[in-house]
Amino acid sequence: VVGDAEWMGEAPSEMVRALVTLGAPHFPPPTELYPEVKDMTQGALTYTHQTFPGAHVKKFGMACVSVGSGLIQGDEEAERGTPGRSAFASYKMVCGVGSSAGDGVVPLSACHLEGAEEITIPCYHSISPVGGPYEEIRGAWYGSDSIVDEWLDRLWVSMGEASAAVKDVA
Repeated sequence: VVGDAEWMGEAPSEMVRALVTLGAPHFPPPTELYPEVKDMTQGALTYTHQTFPGAHVKKFGMACVSVGSGLIQGDEEAERGTPGRSAFASYKMVCGVGSSAGDGVVPLSACHLEGAEEITIPCYHSISPVGGPYEEIRGAWYGSDSIVDEWLDRLWVSMGEASAAVKDVA
């Protein structure tokens, strides 16, 4: 809804009040530093980052919140089949640096949008990391009840601030 309107040169629907990203990568890998690492989204991250940088939706009076995690350290030397080893491979594909910290799939360094309300919570990505404890992951991912409670209140505050900023401009 937000993207379609903007691509057509229009403001997003007034029904859309916020953009919340949960463990989403927002930057293409730095190919100037790591030419062997390719944009796994076939250019979608590169295009979005260049065309709609940072918290671009704030210009429409929308709140923007990015939530990320640094729970799992990527570790190339870890035993095969462990979350750290799996995270190393995933992080390397996303940002070029496998030894980063992240949620097991996306490194924290790729999660936060410049200008957004940035929230870092120790949790797992919604995709279970290899070798991870399934029950623990189901109870501690971005959408689990206990984790949602950690970012939802800050979203409501951001939405109130965004609405106030629009009223001040008007």
